[in-house]
Amino acid sequence: MIGKLLSSARFAIGLLLVGAAGYYFLAVAGRNLPDEEAAAVSALYLLVNIIGPGISTALEQETNRRVSHAVAHGHDPAEAIRRMTRLGIRVMLAAAAVLAVLSPVLVDRPLRGSWPLFFALLLAVFTFASMYLVRGVLAGYQRFGGYTVTLAVEGLSRLVPFFVLDVAGVANGPLYGFIFSGGCALAALSAVPWLRSRPPAESRPETEAVTAGNALGHLLSAALMMQVMANLAPVVVSSRLTGEADLAVTFSVAFVLARVPLFLFAPVQTVLLPKFVGAVARADLARVRQNIRIVLLAVAGIGLPGAAAAWLLGPWVLRTFFDAKADLPGAVLAVLGLGTVLMMAVQVLAPALLATRQQGALLAAWVAGTVALVGILVLPGSPVALAMVAQLAGPSVVVAVAAVTLTRYLRRPAAPTAERPPVPVNRD
Repeated sequence: MIGKLLSSARFAIGLLLVGAAGYYFLAVAGRNLPDEEAAAVSALYLLVNIIGPGISTALEQETNRRVSHAVAHGHDPAEAIRRMTRLGIRVMLAAAAVLAVLSPVLVDRPLRGSWPLFFALLLAVFTFASMYLVRGVLAGYQRFGGYTVTLAVEGLSRLVPFFVLDVAGVANGPLYGFIFSGGCALAALSAVPWLRSRPPAESRPETEAVTAGNALGHLLSAALMMQVMANLAPVVVSSRLTGEADLAVTFSVAFVLARVPLFLFAPVQTVLLPKFVGAVARADLARVRQNIRIVLLAVAGIGLPGAAAAWLLGPWVLRTFFDAKADLPGAVLAVLGLGTVLMMAVQVLAPALLATRQQGALLAAWVAGTVALVGILVLPGSPVALAMVAQLAGPSVVVAVAAVTLTRYLRRPAAPTAERPPVPVNRD
């Protein structure tokens, strides 16, 4: 029990360092750079955090699932790792090619004419994908000590240089951008000690029915749709509130604050996936159901009171700490909080779908939810009211489709597996 608490504490510290580095990056840029350059650096931050996780989360999840599957069956996951590395390189090159095509628009508009910032964005494609691939291997081996180190190094490799530059008064937007993008490379390298040793296993080829390419394609599409659901509403609201800039800014700040629990909850998928894969390999579907139920109850137990607190305290927080120029009713903040709770529920159901090799069903859930979200956002009416409804409807559809699919799978009789028992792994 003490070991689990310490592990959770280290995870939390790593996440806080990553989050603090992002906020400090924006603060240093806003304080030291001219307005135009600061706006370009802020745009780089948003683009990196949409494109980086958008293409890399899927890579981590599928690598995690395949390594977990091999370990659970006593096989050597080396071939799975090599295959995912090859696919990862293709994904990086494809993403870089798309960005190259879009470069004139990106440089001219959000990056305010800065080609160095565009190259920092390109660097982020490769460093993020490398870091997430490494994390997928670590999670598949259940070496969460190494995983936590990558989080800490990612945060510190940004915090320390930004602090030095801030104290020294160095104002250089491209330098800030390259430091932010390069932090992921150091995080990936920090995992080398945990990647050198592998548990003893049989050298046997993969026998999964789902090919890595198809699975990764499904997950990439799902991850991009998740980014749409997580980020589209404030963009649409801001674009429609052309004469109410104060309300648009206040809503965007409230939206970001409501999403903080989702960011902190994200690594739960990393921990749950190998557990689900192992249980499915043992045909222990009861354990899968039990774990899902426990974590969902925890989400509800924390999230629902949090939404109530947002209703009561949210408007005061916006006025006091963010100097909000427009008033948002507490009900708006509560609804945004409930939308976050639903997104957290998706993060519990998604690894269960991956463990049961239902990547296509996960993609279908995200497609249905995204259609619902976008369909509501573009309706005529109050942009804020429509965003509130959309943030409940979209995630609700994803949860419903995922839950129905999982329920059907988990209720069917489980045939005992003929595979050899799992090989113990070093989790340090």
